[in-house]
Amino acid sequence: MPIETNRLKLPLPLGNESVSRVGINNIFEKIDEGVATLEEVEELRQSVSEMDIPDASLTEKGKVQLSSKTNGDREDVAATEKAVGLAFQAGVERKSEVVAALNSIGVSASTSETWAQLINKMAGVIRATGNATAAQVLTGATFSNGTGNGRVGTMPDRSAEAAHQLAKLTEVWQGDRAFFMPPDGYFDGQSWVYALTPDLLPANLRAGKSVLGVVGTLQEGAKYATGVAMGISPGLLFNEISGTFNAMYIAVTNLSFRPKQILIRRQGGDGAYVTTYYNKNQVGSSTQYPYNWSAGGMVGSGVLYTARIYDTEGTTFRSDSGLGGQIIDNGFRLPVMNAGANYVWEAFG
Repeated sequence: MPIETNRLKLPLPLGNESVSRVGINNIFEKIDEGVATLEEVEELRQSVSEMDIPDASLTEKGKVQLSSKTNGDREDVAATEKAVGLAFQAGVERKSEVVAALNSIGVSASTSETWAQLINKMAGVIRATGNATAAQVLTGATFSNGTGNGRVGTMPDRSAEAAHQLAKLTEVWQGDRAFFMPPDGYFDGQSWVYALTPDLLPANLRAGKSVLGVVGTLQEGAKYATGVAMGISPGLLFNEISGTFNAMYIAVTNLSFRPKQILIRRQGGDGAYVTTYYNKNQVGSSTQYPYNWSAGGMVGSGVLYTARIYDTEGTTFRSDSGLGGQIIDNGFRLPVMNAGANYVWEAFG
């Protein structure tokens, strides 16, 4: 049985078949029926050229223009294979950049992950904010701000250096207040800022005046001081013109001058007891040093004692033969009658 052609289905005789005239005529008739004439082709071409094919859109079929752009936004063109390839490559590169950015901030990520997985990881990243600078953060401490992560502070930790810091600047409003500017850095509230004040001494301030807690002792004009001291027991041996005697005593310190005359009277007494010590130059001690001796009558039980207080050359004071009387640059130790009694003393420079 003969086979047929694909398009017009014309019989193709086999090698052992004979072809009749009728068969050939049938073949030509099929060809005549299936082949268009030149006029028909031209007519078809004319019809096609006159057809109105609309442009394709998102909702309608139609003719469309091809484009290789990868950065356009038109919706009436079709992407070429080249455009698709470029877009794919760009997507791969952006994915690599996203992975690298996540890794740089400590988030594990790889290009083998899907975009959905990477987007979830990006959503979990807390973006650094704030405006702190390195100078505002302690040295060695790390921080982040609106411009980056992993920044290192440079502010000195003064509290870790020393408890006392020298002020960078000082200023005094006379009669009002003093200002001390601390050095740059962090202070924890347990540190002190200071200024060097070698002349801020009691002796440089007028007596009765106080500057930053320093109370002045400077006596202008005639030097004078007074106070109350209690008699101390047990007593000491004191020199007397004819020998020694044992007596209680008072001790006064922190004067700003060496007294030249001292008056002592018992507080609340009848006024009969008054002792005066005064300055008198004399030579003749056992060591042959010039010395000052102060004599005063000490009345008690009808007995008058005259105590002798010696001052050796220089600044060291002693009583004669190492006994108890003493007058020094900033005070004195002198005999009184009673222990536990209060004595009003007055010192004159």
